Amino acid sequence: MFTIELTKRQKDVLNFIKGYIKTHGYSPTLREIARGTGIKTPRGVKTHLIALSRKGYITFQPGKARSISILKKDNIPLIGMSSAGFPINSEEAHLESFTIDEKLIGSGKHFMVKIAGDSMTNRGIEHGDLVVIKEDSSNIREGDVVLVRINGEVTLKTLFKKTHSELVLKPENPQYPTIRISSEESVEIIGKAILVIKKL
Repeated sequence: MFTIELTKRQKDVLNFIKGYIKTHGYSPTLREIARGTGIKTPRGVKTHLIALSRKGYITFQPGKARSISILKKDNIPLIGMSSAGFPINSEEAHLESFTIDEKLIGSGKHFMVKIAGDSMTNRGIEHGDLVVIKEDSSNIREGDVVLVRINGEVTLKTLFKKTHSELVLKPENPQYPTIRISSEESVEIIGKAILVIKKL
């Protein structure tokens, strides 16, 4: 889910709601939002809440006080590029940020990489896709799609086997070779792929 652009006033309303909820533990009323954002009337606030709801940022029940809930998780950074073919150098650059529904990715620390290459096509991951990575290597199992740094280069592959002496990474395209990494090589499992975002 890509971020749907908000107007400046909609951003002001959304940020006020987030700050209020963080401070008080519950959502503000229409009048409180109006006072906090400089909107003249509660009716004007309701118009912005409807827009935020349609764009997928909040839910609320008209006529019920303090019923606003935040739906999306802010600022998932897009970092560099990952090759889904052969490993390529990681740019480690924060290129831009996206907002994604927290229900889709859960809690924890996340970032995204843009895929370059076609070695994961049989897993539904194609060139140009954005892949959300969860930074948690503790729960990674064989069969998971993982982002791995190998000798300073980054690639996305299926974790086929992990032993004390060897890590085996499998591409999901028969045109590419399996990657076998010995314990003597520098390797880091950065995180697990949990969501693929595509443009149709």
